[in-house]
Amino acid sequence: MRPEEVPTELVTFLVDFARRLAQSKPAPFTNEWRLIASATVFRAKLNHAEGGIKTLAEQANGWLQDVLGDSRSLVSAEWDLAEDGRERPVVVLTLSDFTGTVTTTFEPSELADERRVRFRLTRLWGDLLRMRTHAEVRNLQLSGTGGGGANGDGE
Repeated sequence: MRPEEVPTELVTFLVDFARRLAQSKPAPFTNEWRLIASATVFRAKLNHAEGGIKTLAEQANGWLQDVLGDSRSLVSAEWDLAEDGRERPVVVLTLSDFTGTVTTTFEPSELADERRVRFRLTRLWGDLLRMRTHAEVRNLQLSGTGGGGANGDGE
């Protein structure tokens, strides 16, 4: 089966993703190879949203890249449009890395407030970092380096 049409944003995403794959290297503190590639995806629903919601999401994504700093190559972001319980539009942001996924929602009007958005992005990034820390601690404990004594049983 072949698609009749391939959207240009998909081609751009795949080319960027392939470039990042080529830059993959072993994960820190292990000999294990992990994918060091990120992607930022704006779902199609945002393209058709009224009121400049996609522009607001793109602006917020720039702030997100600042918040992530040097770690931005390890984190993928997905921006989407959904509805809240009252059927009003909300922007959904999902961040993921090799340890997990965290999600938050923004009201479109909220995305215009840089200070508030940066604060929320920083909290979301902190949530993902906590997951990463727990995963790394678990890996150390499983590998025996996290044990308390010479024989790994705390004695």
